[in-house]
Amino acid sequence: MSGLTTMWSAAEEPWIDVLDDDGRLRILSAGAVLDQAGHVRLVCPDPLLRAATARLLTAFCYAAGLAPSSHEQYLEHVTGGIDLAPAAAWARAHARDLDLFHPHQPLFQDAALHEIREVRETRLPVLTLDHTAATSRPLLSDNRHAHVPAAVPAARAFQLLLVQQMWATGGKIPIPDTVYGARGSFGRPAAATGNMVWGPSGTVAELLAWRLIPVPTGLGSASWTYRLRGSAGAECTPDGELDGLTWHERRVLLLPDDDGLVREVLFAQGWRRVKDSGAAHLRPGCRDLVTTESGKPVPAQAVKGEDDLIAPLVRWWKAPEGSWAAVVRRAAAQTGRAPDVTVVGLGIESHAKICFQRELTLPASLLTDERAAEAASSVFRFRVRAQEAASPRTARATLLAPGLGSHLVHQEPFLNSDVPAQEESLFSLARPGPGQNLALYGDKTAALAACSLRSPSQEPPRDGKTESDVADTSPHAPEEAPGAAFSWPDELDDDDSLFATGDGPPFGMDWDAGDVDADDPCRALVTRLFGWAASPHQRAVMSQLVRWTALPDISNPAIDRVTFDLPVETHEAALLTAGLFATHRQLNPRAPLYGPAPLPRLARRLGFTGKHGPSHPATHVALRLVLNTRHVRALRTHLAPLLRQMAAQNLTPNWFSLFTDLTHWDQARPRWAELFYTSVPITSPHLSPNPRIAKDTTA
Repeated sequence: MSGLTTMWSAAEEPWIDVLDDDGRLRILSAGAVLDQAGHVRLVCPDPLLRAATARLLTAFCYAAGLAPSSHEQYLEHVTGGIDLAPAAAWARAHARDLDLFHPHQPLFQDAALHEIREVRETRLPVLTLDHTAATSRPLLSDNRHAHVPAAVPAARAFQLLLVQQMWATGGKIPIPDTVYGARGSFGRPAAATGNMVWGPSGTVAELLAWRLIPVPTGLGSASWTYRLRGSAGAECTPDGELDGLTWHERRVLLLPDDDGLVREVLFAQGWRRVKDSGAAHLRPGCRDLVTTESGKPVPAQAVKGEDDLIAPLVRWWKAPEGSWAAVVRRAAAQTGRAPDVTVVGLGIESHAKICFQRELTLPASLLTDERAAEAASSVFRFRVRAQEAASPRTARATLLAPGLGSHLVHQEPFLNSDVPAQEESLFSLARPGPGQNLALYGDKTAALAACSLRSPSQEPPRDGKTESDVADTSPHAPEEAPGAAFSWPDELDDDDSLFATGDGPPFGMDWDAGDVDADDPCRALVTRLFGWAASPHQRAVMSQLVRWTALPDISNPAIDRVTFDLPVETHEAALLTAGLFATHRQLNPRAPLYGPAPLPRLARRLGFTGKHGPSHPATHVALRLVLNTRHVRALRTHLAPLLRQMAAQNLTPNWFSLFTDLTHWDQARPRWAELFYTSVPITSPHLSPNPRIAKDTTA
């Protein structure tokens, strides 16, 4: 296990999962990502790793001198773009400083640990660093990996190390105290652990333009490798923003084999930050923390599910000065634009037990509309008042549905209502129906009645008790079911009604030939497809479409059959819709022919074992790939697997809606994100913004 001649630099070796403009998945080095920043997006399925990667790229840019010197320069970056060529050049020039296996200054590691690397009891399996193996268990006391040690490539080892340095939890490291000294085997949690962080979405160039904010307190210097700070075990403070972004929560040394794979690691408590009782968002490296107005971090338990935007949305509009969110909010007010913002959190218990990961997206429309601020505050106040009015025997987890009212902030009627009308809508949602448990029904009714007698405050609850009232600290609190949704009267009751598939044409249309509008390509195509599916004489066409979906070929005879008499600009969308339709029918001919739900909403039903839609990792990644793809021609490889899963579960999407959305893909992408990530009610079987596609009548 010499490993001393091995070299692996994060600046030059591929380790970052990205999606390019053509919808292709690629793995690039940090230098290549910065070179192609305007054409790639971070798409790693692990939200913790994605947040840690964004933080590392931010540190590279700060180190390269790309920090805006003023708010005016920041506005120039977010409106006109930022030149990241200096950052790419800096990364390559410092490739040796970013070497994971440098013998004297390994990246994010302590070279001094080489002195004890031959002591057998110091070496732990490298997967000890893996957070995903510790869910609902004390991370550092989980010994399952010791039974089946596994080697990982250097790229994976670096990813594990990067996540550990940003999201380290507390716990007992399974190493004798005599090895590292007093308290060296007791890990402290990192600043982000148990809490949530903000992060802009978009291409890497857009992400960094929004993320790189002015730092009036100074950047300081980065800590790319571990060094002794004061006496062993002493508490210390970062000397600047860069030092905070590259803080070593753990003292680590990866031990590569001669083939470059990493099987074992030396692992101990890293630098101990001074416990500062001041505002968390003003501490170096912590400006992206989600905090209250006074700077207290908001725990990840404040969010009750993948759709619950209320707590982060309230905190966005109340973000304190000096935080990243406040800088972006000010820029959005001046420019009228904002990025979609992701919120990533790691829920823990007793500082040591990982309970869940949390990720949700706040659409830009809610971050620039002041009506959303008041609407979110109304929902927030209602939740707190309802909890305070509950009787002791009424379980918190059952008084209000998890995430109640979150979908209302997407609805224009709710946004335009005054506070009393918003209160009435929330009471309507919370009102329980009579059930067999009459005592619980009575308790809920009494609690809501008491809640109605409390006057809503003009400001949302602040720190302390009221914050924890909304954020039940129990890690086992039930989450909102992925398909569940509340709605306004006279609308569809919930998502489940959309997952039902019909046995007749949608919208009450007559799909006979005489009802087809020659100037409506949507009806023309869908009618054509339904006719082929129903006719035994058209099986050859359906088979040709299935082959085209698997391997597009310009000589496929089905192309002319599909695109005949359709506008040229709709041909790509028509072919893709037809291919997916034929594939769906081939896989499950017994599935209903018609489906009322748009494809992204139907995807919320995909999954298994209690996890569906955004909560199901595979489905989440699949939809992320779709939403990050800008060109229709690149969607085929991402949509086909989703259609196969839907066919397997006897689910059918709305083909009319799919064709319309693909024809206007740029406009449809935000709506697809909303339909998948939130439970916004659907008021019509056809939700596309362009229900009809008129032919081009110009000469």
